[in-house]
Amino acid sequence: MSPTEMQDILFGCASTCTISTCQTDRTRAAIRAITDVEEPPRAYRYRMAKPIDTITRPKRLDGEDLCLAAYVEMNGVRAYALFDSGSTTDAVSPDFARVATLPVMKLDKPITLQLGCSGSQSKINFATETKIGFASISVDTYLDIANLDKYDSILGTPFLRKHGISLDFESQEIVIRGKLRIPALLEGEGASATKPIRRGR
Repeated sequence: MSPTEMQDILFGCASTCTISTCQTDRTRAAIRAITDVEEPPRAYRYRMAKPIDTITRPKRLDGEDLCLAAYVEMNGVRAYALFDSGSTTDAVSPDFARVATLPVMKLDKPITLQLGCSGSQSKINFATETKIGFASISVDTYLDIANLDKYDSILGTPFLRKHGISLDFESQEIVIRGKLRIPALLEGEGASATKPIRRGR
């Protein structure tokens, strides 16, 4: 008997089967074990063209790189939220979830948070549901809990699409269904409801 290992797809899930076959009768086999297989890490490879010269990165003037952010209300607490059409998830930071006493639930299946840079990713293991109030909007919303920088929350394409929100970068306004226009916070006006903890030496 010589054991061989094979991968198979079982109800849409990858599994590893250890199978023993008889040397004299190959038609007989016994499955020894079945174990889940974790998704293998993706390999990212790229080739950069040879540089032909040097260049200075331009400075962004007059708010060219200004993101559109505003205050929204979550569970009665004001949250500094980034409206991001490039995000495919709506999320809230763990610190804000704690401050606003949001109900935290563990995901039955953790999901991968893929960032814009290839190979840059992390796992989302927890989520919450809470009522979000913003101008004419007041609705219960699912939010992933993820480590966010600077903002309490990111409202991405799911929230924007559901409520017909568009971002007018020329007028620096957040537009709801083409009618209601809310001025975005200017750089330096917004502040997270949670502050980083300064640890003593």
